[in-house]
Amino acid sequence: MGEFEQLFKAYDSNIKVNYLKNFKKVRITFDNKSNAEIAQAKLQQTLFHGQLLKIFLIQIRNRFTANNMIHLYKVPKVSKEDRFLRLPKATKQYLLSPPASPPVDWEPITESAPHIDYQLLSAVTELAPGEEHELHKGTKSTPSVVVFCCEDDNENQRPSAGLSFRSQPVHTRRPDIC
Repeated sequence: MGEFEQLFKAYDSNIKVNYLKNFKKVRITFDNKSNAEIAQAKLQQTLFHGQLLKIFLIQIRNRFTANNMIHLYKVPKVSKEDRFLRLPKATKQYLLSPPASPPVDWEPITESAPHIDYQLLSAVTELAPGEEHELHKGTKSTPSVVVFCCEDDNENQRPSAGLSFRSQPVHTRRPDIC
């Protein structure tokens, strides 16, 4: 630290050095502005222990007078209208949500009845387990659609016609009580 401080004491013997470790910076206060400017001009971009020095000058205004009295600055009076931010002038106002009720001329569209394709239903009933069924033959630009029907492992557990099939859930064993 002494070697670093000696670089600047060559320009002003009354410097004050503050090491700001968290910022990895050093603040050096000179007695007068001209000494600080000379030190900056001479030491800017100087190599010190493998690091280039970057020196910035700041000017601090003295808050104290010769009598050590604080300068009081008069705050200009502000009118009540200027105390708060004003809303910007409304040039464009768009609705952000749809209206609460439909427009006057609006009428609902009735949906058509669902289309039942009996050819498709009959083709599905003819599917046999374990076989491939090509529903759509592919071309150069479209893929073919092939359905593979799985065989049922439990033929005897199938419900009879008209009854729904529900499997019983497997219950989890209760842990032992210590």
